[in-house]
Amino acid sequence: MDKLFRNLEKLEGLIIKLTLCSKEVLDFEESCKYLDIPYDFLLALSRVGLIPCYNPFGNRLYFRRKDLDNWLLRKKLFPFEEIDQFLGVIPDDNQKKES
Repeated sequence: MDKLFRNLEKLEGLIIKLTLCSKEVLDFEESCKYLDIPYDFLLALSRVGLIPCYNPFGNRLYFRRKDLDNWLLRKKLFPFEEIDQFLGVIPDDNQKKES
């Protein structure tokens, strides 16, 4: 019986995530779930302007899902080969063909 409840909870979580991915605008609670971050952290980010949000009614915050995705992907970590190519340590594919 416990296994059945765990599976139902997993299924519920997947349905919520699918629903969030289909919406263009999320409210504050949905945004916390979408980003998988605590309420206080999202509130702090929005207060200091580190994450774009909208306040059309003066008492609730809303977030565009696209803005949240851009915020999540703002700092790309480069694999070592890309860094070496950028620094000119190893030739990229175009330089190899010229040789």
